[in-house]
Amino acid sequence: MPKSIDALSQARTAELRGLAVAYFPNGRTSRMARPILVAFILAAMADEEYALRTSRRARTTPEQFDFAAMAAHRTMRDRYGRCVFDQYLVSVSRTSDDRFDTLEQQSTDVLSQSGNDVTSPVPIWPTPVTNETKDDCMSAFREGTTLHLAATCAVCARRTFSKDVLFTPAHLSCERVSINTVVLEILRIDDPFILNRPGEHFNFGHPDLDGLALHRSGLHLAASPPQIDICNECASSLQKCPPKLPRLALANGNIRGFLPESLQD
Repeated sequence: MPKSIDALSQARTAELRGLAVAYFPNGRTSRMARPILVAFILAAMADEEYALRTSRRARTTPEQFDFAAMAAHRTMRDRYGRCVFDQYLVSVSRTSDDRFDTLEQQSTDVLSQSGNDVTSPVPIWPTPVTNETKDDCMSAFREGTTLHLAATCAVCARRTFSKDVLFTPAHLSCERVSINTVVLEILRIDDPFILNRPGEHFNFGHPDLDGLALHRSGLHLAASPPQIDICNECASSLQKCPPKLPRLALANGNIRGFLPESLQD
């Protein structure tokens, strides 16, 4: 049998008839002559390509038009095979179909419009983070995670910090108050062992403070009257009626003297 000369000449008639029966079962192609069968398949493939390219959502950029065409061609090449599909693409039936000329014209119009639209650039998303913003975030992180020394309680000598310290029962903070607002006489030292130690560690140069078990770091003698830094725990005890000696106060047996400066760290 001589080889058929038509748009799908590289495919055998039995192969074309099998494709038609498989993908167009309602076309009654089982007994069609080859010329009619080829025309039917080319027309059906054109209808399918047009449907695939126009069934996607609205396209507004040339890239979207190109993607729709490539996706449709990939689907049909997988379905019909490369041999049949490549012949279909260059067939007169397909190249003379006005529907595809309309699609190409739409893509060209969108490309022309996008080329002239210089006043509405597509914004970059997500917006790149500036170096200034990065520096601000790093500074805020360092500030938020760094502990700074705050005041020292004059009554118990405990240092406080600018932020709450982890794994502590409660946040300890100091408040600066005048010595006239707190009962301090309960802090007077009467232990002869401490009184007989050398050095005048509890003489502060003010009659209302001399002899009291206070830490110098929490005293502000330049004010008139002098002021002291006192933590919330010690202040709560001293403000009771009657005043109560704070459990961690130096005067509550929590000091036995001072190391020489050469041995202090």
